[in-house]
Amino acid sequence: MDSRQSRPWWMLFPREARTASEPDHAVERPSIVPGSKVRLKDKPERVRTVLGVEWHGYRHCNCFRVETSKTDAGMWEPSYWFAEQLEVVEEG
Repeated sequence: MDSRQSRPWWMLFPREARTASEPDHAVERPSIVPGSKVRLKDKPERVRTVLGVEWHGYRHCNCFRVETSKTDAGMWEPSYWFAEQLEVVEEG
């Protein structure tokens, strides 16, 4: 058996790709701001609101908290999405 196949999957990637990073705010400004109205590209029938933006340290880009479904208490439960998965309907 090849020694590469016996290692855990995450060790098959270069070390640089496995380390978390801090955001470089001079370069990585969010492409979508909180309050913007977006559609999920896979579920375009509903317009949703961006609740917040966070830095994703392993993907080295921003991820967006978007309202997706209501809980039993009637509160919106946020879900995390990346810019490639969202279509902006209205700027916030």
